Amino acid sequence: MVVSSARSVDLLVTQTRLGNDALLHLQKGDKFREDNQQDQAVDEYHIAIQQRNGNYPEAYIGLSRSLFARGGSEYAEEAAKTAIKQKPTSPEAHIVLANLYRHLGDYDSAAKEYEESIKLARGFSPEGHTGLALTYKEIDRIPDAIREMQIGIKQNADTEPLLYYLIGDLYEKRQDSAKAVTAYETYLRLAPDGKLASALKSMIPQMKKDVQIDTGRP
Repeated sequence: MVVSSARSVDLLVTQTRLGNDALLHLQKGDKFREDNQQDQAVDEYHIAIQQRNGNYPEAYIGLSRSLFARGGSEYAEEAAKTAIKQKPTSPEAHIVLANLYRHLGDYDSAAKEYEESIKLARGFSPEGHTGLALTYKEIDRIPDAIREMQIGIKQNADTEPLLYYLIGDLYEKRQDSAKAVTAYETYLRLAPDGKLASALKSMIPQMKKDVQIDTGRP
């Protein structure tokens, strides 16, 4: 229809609701969670789930993350498992459950869930690889932890400076101080004012001296 200035036309505008506003509440919940306002986030996720008659895996994932953030591991686990039941192919749902298992010290279950998330994501899962690396670290599988952290760093494309600190710590555990220093210096380059910057600036000079002593370089 063409509307010209020569005549008046009544237009009927139909407003489409976003899935009973469930999507809107999900988005609000995500925003509250990112701002660390977990109580408000939980409320929004519950409303989103109600709007979808209880079938909303994305909202259950957010709910699990927020419940975990405010210390409710039991309910967070229940929400994550509900998300997996509703959408078994969701890599993020398995990551959320894996994070919970790692927090609870169930490293075997955590590793299995991280591996499943990576499989479902066809290998591209920065959070999955990083979580698996941290799990391997806890069970003293340091070479495996380094391998997974390297993949996580590559897939994050330098958007998470903390990963360089974490892999530096892994290199130290393997007594590879030279690579640890390189990793720590990369952290400082990416996050010169980061929370760990001050400590690393004081550590690195001594580490470099130790490396020179170990290698016999002047």
